[in-house]
Amino acid sequence: MANNTQFSKVAVDMSFLQLIWSAWFMSFVFAAYIILQRVVDNETVNEQSFLTFSYGPSKIFMLVIGIISVYALLTFYVKNGVTRKDYFKGAAVSSVVVSLVLMTTAGIIAAIEQLIDDDIVTASFAGPDASIVLTVLVFSINILASYAAGWLIGSGFYRFGGIGGMLYIFASILILSLLDFLWESELKEPLKFLLDISNHHGFSSLTSFILTAGLLAVTLWVIKLTTKRVQIKLK
Repeated sequence: MANNTQFSKVAVDMSFLQLIWSAWFMSFVFAAYIILQRVVDNETVNEQSFLTFSYGPSKIFMLVIGIISVYALLTFYVKNGVTRKDYFKGAAVSSVVVSLVLMTTAGIIAAIEQLIDDDIVTASFAGPDASIVLTVLVFSINILASYAAGWLIGSGFYRFGGIGGMLYIFASILILSLLDFLWESELKEPLKFLLDISNHHGFSSLTSFILTAGLLAVTLWVIKLTTKRVQIKLK
């Protein structure tokens, strides 16, 4: 029962803290979105929904707080009697909560936009006819994977230092590259200026979703092994 209480407390505490960070982040992203809508005279930009606009910055944000979750929070919780296992479980739950809240918030704003202006378009990884709910879920699992990639980097550097940490960076880059590959057919429009994509792999959205979930599970497993017996830095 005590372990369940610890795990729940970590999940709630980390969710609350990271949602505060997320609120500030979304405020800045929304402000940038409004400014660009008013200043930039470009049809693609002007017709882009907030959900599509916020997706890229959200991936970067989740990557960063994934790294921070190790250095800022692992030492704190273990020093206060929380086991590494409960930290891992709580952090995993909080990452899911933050991912869903971020993309749900963006999805609600996008839905309101589309009620006001039919020309606003939300790019969907699940196909052109996908509902806003399905689009939010697909976006959520993608930014969750970005969090996991950051968490992997943080755990690698925390345990092994510079050389070992560099290997974890390489692994995280590989994970993010695989994500881009899995969703490449849908990334052509919103992110075509960032990715050089020439071949269509032919994966269905369901297949991409399942493979992404599998990739996420493997990443979390590696993080769990890395943090399981890690020596806690007291400073």
